[in-house]
Amino acid sequence: MPAKAAAATSSQGEIYDQVESLLRHFSPPFTVGPGGKVGSKRHYDLVSKKEVLIDGRKRTEHYFASVIEQKGYIGFYFSVPLALRPTISPRLLKTLKGKSCFHITSLDDVLLADMKAALELGLQHFRSQGWV
Repeated sequence: MPAKAAAATSSQGEIYDQVESLLRHFSPPFTVGPGGKVGSKRHYDLVSKKEVLIDGRKRTEHYFASVIEQKGYIGFYFSVPLALRPTISPRLLKTLKGKSCFHITSLDDVLLADMKAALELGLQHFRSQGWV
């Protein structure tokens, strides 16, 4: 039986703060990007600063995840490797729009735990590839 969700947070500012706090737990091993504001939108980025070769291209940093305030939702950007997609919770995947942007309009403890689990899987993937 699925865990019961606590009351959902719907204030964009509160959602942003909770997702940024979640991302902060992944630094280290990831490095915080420049972050700050883009126009009037807050954002927080995590990257790997390890020099790696990906698809034949040398990279000095590799994007991991970010959060940005958007109009009407909080964008949680996380590129889920296709091989891992079946292991991501269906509830979290419902918020995925496109390849890597999750539109978060309401957040509760269960969805936050799903996001954390996805990030943990992503971290394991980065480690297995030698990207972090």
